[in-house]
Amino acid sequence: MAIASVGMLLSPVSARAADSLCELHITAAGYPSRTFKPAKPNAFVKVTPPPPGGAVFTTAAVAGALDDAGLRTLSPSAGELKIVRHADLLDLDKRKLDGTRLYASDAPCYADLVVDNTYAILTDTVPKERLGLVTGAIVGGSRLVTTFVLQSWRDGTAKPITYRKKVDSPLTVTTADVTTGSDAARGDLVQASAANLEQFASFVAAKSTK
Repeated sequence: MAIASVGMLLSPVSARAADSLCELHITAAGYPSRTFKPAKPNAFVKVTPPPPGGAVFTTAAVAGALDDAGLRTLSPSAGELKIVRHADLLDLDKRKLDGTRLYASDAPCYADLVVDNTYAILTDTVPKERLGLVTGAIVGGSRLVTTFVLQSWRDGTAKPITYRKKVDSPLTVTTADVTTGSDAARGDLVQASAANLEQFASFVAAKSTK
């Protein structure tokens, strides 16, 4: 199922195609057919899997938290964009990111934004004396880590330009907030997801000018 919204924005195309309707498809990716054991905490950090009844920091949650205004920052030139949000998780065991469009469309201006490999690092359960200055500096405190992949077709080209980057932003919530799926955790999800998308958009802009 897909939910679409349309708006005027900065599109990922050249001036020649900027007047045409562009499409941006956003989806979360993962391996729903696999069973993973929860990550084990170590002496320094705790990587938290989705807690029972409170799946806060997941790829699907991050994809859903990204608003249209943030998505519009992915491109440098003005045009009309149709944002299509796909609710079904993209199964990477069955469909690879191989340079083909993920969804049926004949739009010459088209892009796929995939939200992949998302997890939270929480450090609130680790005693400060155990964490230490060096490790604390390396970890940088509690974080939301997300990998974004953007496949962008410009002017109907056969092959896309692909951008991939892992980004992270600070979290302020505690492990207890995440376990209970509290409002504070969901608020942190929105702000950290927006901050991560902002980093990714800056990366795309820098790569696009080269």
